[in-house]
Amino acid sequence: MRILVTIFSLLGIIAGCAPTPSDSSGDTSTSINPQFENNISTLYGAGSTVTGSMESDIVWKDSLGVLQSLDSLRGKIVLLNFWATWCEPCDSEMTALNSISDSLKQNVVVIAVSVDVGSSIFDRVKLFAQTRNMKFQVVIDPPAKTYFNYGGDTYIPISFAIDRNGHIAHKFVGAQRKDQFMYILNQIL
Repeated sequence: MRILVTIFSLLGIIAGCAPTPSDSSGDTSTSINPQFENNISTLYGAGSTVTGSMESDIVWKDSLGVLQSLDSLRGKIVLLNFWATWCEPCDSEMTALNSISDSLKQNVVVIAVSVDVGSSIFDRVKLFAQTRNMKFQVVIDPPAKTYFNYGGDTYIPISFAIDRNGHIAHKFVGAQRKDQFMYILNQIL
């Protein structure tokens, strides 16, 4: 039994980061005022989990400052990614997400939900997004309500391919390469 626990622990470590951030400020407050700038927005609302599934709606402002939601994206494929600025596997995955956003922007909407907490969340996420040239929608969810609504309780990054009907088609655990995402996205395109 001890060997099994050790194996699962190692698999978790390989898959990503535990969703408990290290914030040097010591501030672990989980509420911030909604903010918006270009493709970065704090969560304006998180719906509850849809009965019988892990699906949950969220509301944010898009690059033009207009309120959007996952529900409003029905008819499009969504790649929903949960990540944090302090998570190295999350950072390594951003190149793949950028590439998918660029190459499939007519068919796939990439939304990256940050679960960072602490002081200056918006500024930290903004700097991270700028230095990595993140062109897709970034939403900041400091209480990680959406992450937990989607069944997140172990490690990040975690991503979901959501089909045109708004249902989860696939769950990706841990950092993925572009080809790993594309294999599934091509099946639901």
